[in-house]
Amino acid sequence: MTPPLLDATEVPWAGPSASSWTSGDEERAWQGAAEQLAVMDRVVRPDPAERFSGVGELAAAWRRSLS
Repeated sequence: MTPPLLDATEVPWAGPSASSWTSGDEERAWQGAAEQLAVMDRVVRPDPAERFSGVGELAAAWRRSLS
């Protein structure tokens, strides 16, 4: 039997935008580079056409954000 898919309320990082990671208490504030935040912001965009086309594209963008 296949487990049910999680909805956005069950996934802590599936918020309306990555900018919400920079608000709140200090422990929860984004601590990565601005380039990494831009990648994560694209991951959670509401319009699927604005997200990465696949894991390969996401991985490449993340690697670029690290340099």
